[in-house]
Amino acid sequence: MKLTRIIHPVGQGGFYSETFSNGEQEATFVYDCGGFNGGKNKMGKYLKSFLPEGGSKKKIEAVFISHFHADHISGLEYLLKNAEVKYLFLPLLTEDILIEALIYNHCMSEYTKSVNSFLIKLYNQIIGTAKTWLTNIIQVGYANNNAVVSTPVNVSFPQSNQNELNAWDWDQRVPVKLSDIKILPRTTMLYFNEWLYIPCNSVVPQTNIDELKDAFGITGLSVEDICSSIAKRNVNECKNIYENVLGKEHNSYSMTLYSGTLEKIANNQCKRLSDCDNQHCVDTSNSTSYCCNPNILYTGDFEPLNNIDNLIAFFNNYWKGIATIQVSHHGSKNNYDKKLYVNPINGIVSVGNTNSYNHPDIETLLKIQNQGCHPVIITEDKSSMKIYHYSL
Repeated sequence: MKLTRIIHPVGQGGFYSETFSNGEQEATFVYDCGGFNGGKNKMGKYLKSFLPEGGSKKKIEAVFISHFHADHISGLEYLLKNAEVKYLFLPLLTEDILIEALIYNHCMSEYTKSVNSFLIKLYNQIIGTAKTWLTNIIQVGYANNNAVVSTPVNVSFPQSNQNELNAWDWDQRVPVKLSDIKILPRTTMLYFNEWLYIPCNSVVPQTNIDELKDAFGITGLSVEDICSSIAKRNVNECKNIYENVLGKEHNSYSMTLYSGTLEKIANNQCKRLSDCDNQHCVDTSNSTSYCCNPNILYTGDFEPLNNIDNLIAFFNNYWKGIATIQVSHHGSKNNYDKKLYVNPINGIVSVGNTNSYNHPDIETLLKIQNQGCHPVIITEDKSSMKIYHYSL
């Protein structure tokens, strides 16, 4: 079986895909689907090139979303409408999180009205008031800090079958149903053939939602009332209120995702390509590309402050085997923690060529590089796209 991983050039956002192939059989998985300054039209145009023209829709086994900010979901509606997505995995979408995301997206750019409209439809479907275009929504639940486990749930994995791709499945021993929406515990491990996906929420978000409602004059509970109150203020007003109440960084609920082999690698023994004699290594771009070890940790906009030890404990058996990490929050200086970059050889930085956040932070990049983790910058320039191939 072969794996092709693509780090898509969507600028200030995140869009990552993994496709497993065995002969003519294929299975695709996606983590986050947003970018181009949160603009729906630009993302739709890019996704059109990702999806096949005419004929049957592209089949995607699962889409994992880290959080609900426009730069991570601006292409999700297009993807769901134009591809056959079997499962959508989300962090819990509560009223608090919805309000925070609607305000944040309004602050981002003029293009996010359509993103907020989509987010409202998604929220309505989750709480059971509307049945629209999607049925297989999976929400990954939380555990408080005391309940974080150091050993993932024991799952009976399928036997290796080199002739065909085994069906995608998950551990269904303890799901909770809410209407037609499944809520799985955060310790759930998902597998595909000999590949493993582990989504993780590190903390329950603290949103100060009542203070935020008061500041915006939100009195009604309907999403229409919420949006109406937000729309009365211009972007600068919204930004000032948002930062005064929540601070500049607010992504504590960002869902990370481990994607790697079932084998529990004790230590990351992957070498630089120039020093490697493994026949499966592929030079996809230059001598700094990582090789043997395909294991990666996607982080979205994960905030390591007060959360990093829980994350390491959660991925205990797999942490030392991670060869690549998505650099959290586009290389923000506020999201750096040296513990994230002890093992990985490469750090993927998804960032816009010009952005108002000064991402990536130069000092952060230097710190990462000094730890032996090579930053790989992916922008909106097509030439920055990275495609990695592995034989599994």
